[in-house]
Amino acid sequence: MRILPLYRGLMWLYTPFIDRRLRRRVERGKENPDRIPERWGHASRPRPDCARLIWVHAASVGESLAIVRLLEELVKADSGLVIVLTTTTRSSADILAKRLPERIIHQMFPLENAGSVARFLAHWRPQLAVWTESELWPLILHTIHRSAVPIVMVNGLISERSTTTYGRFPDSTRAILQPFRAALVQDAASRERFGRLGLADGNIQVAGSVKEHNDPPPCDEAELAAFRAAIGDRPVWLAASTHDGEFQMVEATHRSLLADHPDLLLIHAPRHPDQNEIDPARLVSDGWRVATRSAGEMPDQSTQYYLANSFGEMGLWVRLASITFVGGSLVPIMGHNPFEPVAAGSAVIHGWSVDNFAAAYARYGDVGGAWQVDTGDNLTEAVRWLLDDDRRAVQVAAAQSVRARAREGYEMTRAFLVDWIGRTD
Repeated sequence: MRILPLYRGLMWLYTPFIDRRLRRRVERGKENPDRIPERWGHASRPRPDCARLIWVHAASVGESLAIVRLLEELVKADSGLVIVLTTTTRSSADILAKRLPERIIHQMFPLENAGSVARFLAHWRPQLAVWTESELWPLILHTIHRSAVPIVMVNGLISERSTTTYGRFPDSTRAILQPFRAALVQDAASRERFGRLGLADGNIQVAGSVKEHNDPPPCDEAELAAFRAAIGDRPVWLAASTHDGEFQMVEATHRSLLADHPDLLLIHAPRHPDQNEIDPARLVSDGWRVATRSAGEMPDQSTQYYLANSFGEMGLWVRLASITFVGGSLVPIMGHNPFEPVAAGSAVIHGWSVDNFAAAYARYGDVGGAWQVDTGDNLTEAVRWLLDDDRRAVQVAAAQSVRARAREGYEMTRAFLVDWIGRTD
């Protein structure tokens, strides 16, 4: 069954309702009202006069920060190159505004609407489009393809669940993927899955994740120094990118550990701080001595629980913690990446649900560079074990050996992009 024509028709009918949806997102703080025109494809600045302009799309904070270092290297090496980087989330836009050099221009990703992407293309006139990971927007990809702009994918990743869903509509899926000329993916499983769906006519190579060799996410050095001074020599563990269902396990683990390690500090950075899933008032009523990032508070020597409910500061938290539990893995979310804490030299613990990064976790697990736990009780045992400096050092060294080998994939991705950018001349 070909559902793509039906999808296009439904999206055309939905167009009048998009304004209402965007207004609701503005009310909830999900969209910056000043940048709504960009969502409709109206550029916020003129197109620069340059030899080459390429469009790179990275959905949100993690994807965009993962690719920025590589993009910075590309524009530094090529004085005639300008990159337009699009993302879909307000949080990513706010973070990138402080990070990007002059010849990398951030714009909000145009809506899944033929007119929006047509306006975007008409203004920026990119000579190449680069997709990261696996955001597949049928109307946008179709419009780019019709404009004769070549599209390639880097850092590609797809789960078996998504493959099964797309596989129910093979003809339409093949049509959606038709614009891609070539792809670099993160692991062999993604290569097989994308190949099964018809991506790039089999022109797919495994290069690993560009995140795996990146430095830790950037942070404000003055803030880092202030936190280190406030914390002193206390041991610190981090629960990063946690989801509902994991919050209780993290708190139970910390409460248990305090019995033997009364100076231990927990930094808890939930995946969705904007949803206020963890209520500071509830923590206080539960008996915790709490400080909260959103309130501008710093931990002191009495703080047991630091609620890191802010966006774009993971670089700060992984540098402060010697042990990191990576969330989304003790609930069926399929996990988040371990690369940021590994890069910062933090020992990594994760749960059983890591399908999104199974190959990476397997590489670390094979050499003892990460610790898998299956329950909240196991989490307690793992943190307690890794609080020993010597044991933790062994695990961190093993993880660093895996990270060092990822350099080859990073260089492969850079060479791939240099080659495709060269074809635009």
